[in-house]
Amino acid sequence: MLTVFQIIGVSAAYFGVTLLLPWILLRRRLETLRTSARFMVYFLTGNFYCMNLVLILQLFHIYRFRNRHFCPSAALLLHHMYCLSFS
Repeated sequence: MLTVFQIIGVSAAYFGVTLLLPWILLRRRLETLRTSARFMVYFLTGNFYCMNLVLILQLFHIYRFRNRHFCPSAALLLHHMYCLSFS
């Protein structure tokens, strides 16, 4: 169960990534747009960034999971092939 402080922290982090970070990076390029259009662009850009960040982290986790189980067996197979080639 989440506490109130955890909910506030997660909400602040989401607000920072979806609105503040795009505002810092894109404010000069979007200064000619109306406020509502800028808000929408900041929000969409921030959510796109969050989705890609989660996707990359999931792919990294899947890669590490496969790599952890694949490498020892691959190393063992290569060792046996190496030993058989000299016998």
